[in-house]
Amino acid sequence: MVPHVAADPEAEAPCQRMLDSWVAFARTGQPAREGTPSCTPYTATDRATMEIERTWALVRAPLGRECAAWDDVPTGPASRPWSRIVA
Repeated sequence: MVPHVAADPEAEAPCQRMLDSWVAFARTGQPAREGTPSCTPYTATDRATMEIERTWALVRAPLGRECAAWDDVPTGPASRPWSRIVA
């Protein structure tokens, strides 16, 4: 059985940091907090992503090759002929 995170004293600080960052993000759109890198909006071009490990870092296009594999997948109504069926 996995103990609750509160049972691990080393987990308290990262948990509080995550909570504070979500609250800041909900209020401002930025997970701004001391020690947290500033964040830029996600776009399909640069795919800015906050990487959360022991240290936090804003990375561009993580898993870029894996994400690029989806670029040729058709999207939109033309790729879903059933979506044009009107009841």
